[in-house]
Amino acid sequence: MLRQSYEKTTTLGHKLDNVFLQIRVGFFFLDNDIITRNIEKANNLIEEGGDWDRRNRLKVYKGYYALTTREYKTAAQNFLDSIATFTSYELMTYKKLVEYTVLTSIISLKRCCGPRLRLPRHTGDR
Repeated sequence: MLRQSYEKTTTLGHKLDNVFLQIRVGFFFLDNDIITRNIEKANNLIEEGGDWDRRNRLKVYKGYYALTTREYKTAAQNFLDSIATFTSYELMTYKKLVEYTVLTSIISLKRCCGPRLRLPRHTGDR
């Protein structure tokens, strides 16, 4: 039924909304085939001229899929790219996005070296 709706839809934005719905159905049933096919379809539609909101939503969906497949570096990059302009409340709350961003970043991103990180000394009078 969703495929028929997708085929009959004419505007790009509504097609992307339909694809996002199919991805959410894939998440619900833990069906990686549905998720990957529709993420690829969404990528193609975004390249045709998707707006910034749906482009950012796709990053959240990609990050969440990467998290479920244990690709933490990809998840962290997508979550970090979308944290400032988050609008995917149908998938998760902003609080949950921040939590996932922090956890995946701790696991996958490089940290600063200890000896090079020094606090400036206070030179004021006491």
